[in-house]
Amino acid sequence: MNLTPRHLHVFVVLADSLSFHTAADQLHITQPTLSKLVKTIEEMAGVRLFERSTRHVSLTRDGQALLEIARQTVTGYRDGLNNFEQMVRFRNQRVAIAALPTLAATLLPKLITALGRTHPQAKLQVFDVIANEAMQLLYDRKVDIVLAARENTSETLRFTKLFVEPFVLMHRPDNHISLKKWDVAGLSALPIISMPQGTSTRSGVDDYFAAHNAIFSPTFALRDLNTISQFVRSGCGIAILPWSAARPFLKDDLQICYLKGAPHRYIGIFTLKGLSHSELTLHVMRSLVAMSAELPMPNE
Repeated sequence: MNLTPRHLHVFVVLADSLSFHTAADQLHITQPTLSKLVKTIEEMAGVRLFERSTRHVSLTRDGQALLEIARQTVTGYRDGLNNFEQMVRFRNQRVAIAALPTLAATLLPKLITALGRTHPQAKLQVFDVIANEAMQLLYDRKVDIVLAARENTSETLRFTKLFVEPFVLMHRPDNHISLKKWDVAGLSALPIISMPQGTSTRSGVDDYFAAHNAIFSPTFALRDLNTISQFVRSGCGIAILPWSAARPFLKDDLQICYLKGAPHRYIGIFTLKGLSHSELTLHVMRSLVAMSAELPMPNE
């Protein structure tokens, strides 16, 4: 039996979902391709692993017997490769960072420039992703550190604070903001542009509204910050963003409004507890702390 880790992964995904449509989406392949793969897997195994009809998919007895073995094999294979990748970074002056897009734009260009001077042989890999994706990369050991907002504490994570920032309103100068303080009713009356659910930015606003027995319902929920800035410039609304997200877009045609009582978020470095770090990774972390201390934080 010559089933590869790829074959076993496909089998586990389909066995868990029991849906060719769902499994194909998760594997980023078409359903016909998945059907051919399953047929190949069953031919290699020498038994039917799935009972399937036009509306129903289920595991056979042999499929059930294979599932736990396949799951353990896939997990062990993935963890082994992740550990190897981490070891390679440790030994070869490589650092992998996952960062929220706003923080990648604010902190990493200066860091990369500085590393080019102090560590010319260093290689920095950057993933600019939303918070959940960043933390998964860290748990999978695909990255060494994560730059993100502190939302939930975990016994497996170490958090090093970089700075604390307020949420602000970004608007056109001709769009007069009469609000003076962060007020749920007042904000709800504005044509608000925010980021979609699942992002760190949206979670901070959602949590504030929920704490005041209200539901945050923005006019537009947009993921890309450039798109948000263009919507604001075009008069489509007023953006609620963390200070670091709004700061790169401040030009003559956009302004920031600071409101009293606005929620804040803690920005910092996440690492996994119990793991040793290379000298280069430690240098990167120290550099990020120093650079954050030099940021022109707002005077509200």
